[in-house]
Amino acid sequence: GHIDLDFQGVLIGMEPVTGEDSASISGKLVRDGAPAEGVTVGIGMVDLPASEKAGVGMPGWTGTTDAEGSYVIEGLPAGTYYLQPGFAVGDGTFFPSQPGNNVVDVGQGQVAEADDLIVLHEITPVSPGQGLRVSTPPVSLHWTPVPVADRYEVTFERGILPTTKTNAAYLPEDLVINSDLHYWSVQAYGKNSDLLGANQVTFRFTYLPPED
Repeated sequence: GHIDLDFQGVLIGMEPVTGEDSASISGKLVRDGAPAEGVTVGIGMVDLPASEKAGVGMPGWTGTTDAEGSYVIEGLPAGTYYLQPGFAVGDGTFFPSQPGNNVVDVGQGQVAEADDLIVLHEITPVSPGQGLRVSTPPVSLHWTPVPVADRYEVTFERGILPTTKTNAAYLPEDLVINSDLHYWSVQAYGKNSDLLGANQVTFRFTYLPPED
């Protein structure tokens, strides 16, 4: 089944337990059909409890993709592993849910080749900025563009705004924005309706009108 990892920005390097830990796993990360460089990939052993994976939610071993999007994780004991790219919020990479998170079996001294993993563009807010307090209600929302996006779908509060081709969306003129905390999100899609980008965290801003 699908395994979710909370692996965001903190790396703990692991040394081989014994000299016999000589297995390795290699694979490739892809974004927009091209190699994704400089992304950390973490793994954990499927049959170990979380307390033995170097910390709660922390994979025990890591590798980083090169210019070809390839990574190698070495010094592993034989076993069954799951793989997932790591990321820090704001680093431009987003990992979507993928069935199984690429579970791989590897024997002692073997090199296992994992299937390609797909990473997305991380979309971040431009205006209103994340966590910003505004004194006038915004009339539009702006975010960082995804280079190959065909369209964007934007959700403001619980409503879905009209699809847009650009990295901006105008709010309905009859929409009443109360003095409160508001939230929104964006997803980017390609011409084949494949998901290309998303926001890792919900965008938020607070509208506080000036006091009389």
